[in-house]
Amino acid sequence: MTQDLGRRTSSRRDVWLPATVTIEGDDFDVEIKNVSLGGALVRISHPLAMGARVHLTFVLDGLLEVIDATTVVRWRTGDQVGLQFDGLRARETWALSQYLKPDAAELSA
Repeated sequence: MTQDLGRRTSSRRDVWLPATVTIEGDDFDVEIKNVSLGGALVRISHPLAMGARVHLTFVLDGLLEVIDATTVVRWRTGDQVGLQFDGLRARETWALSQYLKPDAAELSA
């Protein structure tokens, strides 16, 4: 069975989360616009190449859980970049799962 690569496999949550992207030792402040178990939509002014591996660090509202993940640039349009998580640890996967639950929206309100 083949998988449709254009189809998302996890739900996304619109957010505004400050974050840091680290590229070859340089840190850049960014804004996460939405997040899922698969990745994040990030607003960044620094140009990123398709396929580049970058480090993304952010804190989940309400849970105070730090997500510290390696990501891969999957697409870019203007100042928005789609980052795919590359091997989240179990604790980070759990935290994101809790954050993405429908009732978790109340945690950040």
